[in-house]
Amino acid sequence: MERYDLSHLDVLIVDSNPHMLTILRTALHELGIIKLRDVSDPEKAFQLFKDQQADLIFSNWVPGHDELKFLNQIRNPDKSPNPFVPIIIVTAYSEQANVLAARDLGMTEFLASPVSVKSIYQHICSVIKDHRVFIKEPKFFGPDRRRHEGNRNKDEERRSETETPVEDNKDKSEP
Repeated sequence: MERYDLSHLDVLIVDSNPHMLTILRTALHELGIIKLRDVSDPEKAFQLFKDQQADLIFSNWVPGHDELKFLNQIRNPDKSPNPFVPIIIVTAYSEQANVLAARDLGMTEFLASPVSVKSIYQHICSVIKDHRVFIKEPKFFGPDRRRHEGNRNKDEERRSETETPVEDNKDKSEP
């Protein structure tokens, strides 16, 4: 497994469960991340993000709560200061319908609870290594929902005429 220096990252954690906030904060500190901000309310999280952008967001999701609204706000290119920021959804609700809902709103990675330092690190590595092109459609803005593990040209042909790849201006080596 590759080793990355994560000490320069600014991470925002959004979770209404204080126990999970502590787990994520502790794990991220163990990985060398010093700049951590956490908030329990998704509305406050979006305001915090607008005031000071993060390099990476960990957001909980519980069905019936507002975390997916937060994800939608972050991915809105008209309202968000950085709609390209990587977002890792952390949840115990890992049923396929929930994964698809988060995917369709623009999450970057999906991390099922229970979590470990290793699983958190693997998902951060995935964000760093596997840069995904962003797609802009009338009803979707976010990382390409397809995983390109084969003939990329074949996948490109499946793209609808309304899908437009969008690149951010960030260095591809960092989240």
